[in-house]
Amino acid sequence: MFWAIIDRLLYTDFMIRFLKPKKGVNIWVAYGIILSFHIILDLIHPKVYTFPGAAELLRLTVNFALAFFLLDGNISAKLFASTMIESIFMIIKFVSLTILNGFNEFGIIDTRTHNQFFDAMRLLFTILFPVALFIASRVVLHMNRKEKYAFDSLEW
Repeated sequence: MFWAIIDRLLYTDFMIRFLKPKKGVNIWVAYGIILSFHIILDLIHPKVYTFPGAAELLRLTVNFALAFFLLDGNISAKLFASTMIESIFMIIKFVSLTILNGFNEFGIIDTRTHNQFFDAMRLLFTILFPVALFIASRVVLHMNRKEKYAFDSLEW
């Protein structure tokens, strides 16, 4: 659960930094509301979802709704921010699971050390996943910054 909270803090931080809170909304209140909704979604995850992809679809919907009510920006920016962080999350998860599965498929590991190896690799990916999510979200935030070299329509 600790690592899930770290992931949700990164989700929340990305949304707040990408769009900024609306006028009249305190930044800490926005952090608290968005983080609370993500933690609630994680707690009800095993009990509610009945088909694959339901968690991601619900998280995407909640991200967009929270961005719509709490954060500043136009509809397309809110939709982009909510889908971007979910896409980054899914790509990093897919790559890490593919790497972990590749070790097993190509016979790189011995059957005697199979459980120990996967326990160690799972722990390694559990630690590296938030780091990769942090780096990827910072790259997107850096590319989106509204300073001298932002990616505006005038610079294309």
